Amino acid sequence: MVFLATTEVVGRHRPPVEHLDPAPPTSSFPSGHVSAAVAFYCGLALVLTTHTRNRALQVVIWVLGVAAPLSVAFSRLYRGMHFLTDVSWGLLLGLVCVVVAARAILFRRVGAEGRPAVALKAQAQAS
Repeated sequence: MVFLATTEVVGRHRPPVEHLDPAPPTSSFPSGHVSAAVAFYCGLALVLTTHTRNRALQVVIWVLGVAAPLSVAFSRLYRGMHFLTDVSWGLLLGLVCVVVAARAILFRRVGAEGRPAVALKAQAQAS
């Protein structure tokens, strides 16, 4: 919803270059493809790494979780669909979505201590 509202308010035209595929009807700013890719792949990486204890596997998951949105960003630039600022703001928008979701899901308050649910779960497993 934030993406659609922003495209309506800003109404930026696509770059004046030859496009490799038809342009969507929304404006260029921000890149919805990039923000959706960040939200999905980084969100998925966040969920998977909270359930994985192997540190090497966590690193691999995050490398893939960051590489996928970056490849989408490069693709959108290469295809002439966005300016660099469109892609940058798309990355930021997706990151904000991941942070909001992480705070709502992973760090909700539990009990009187007010400690994050993730910390309580780790302490319970260590006991």
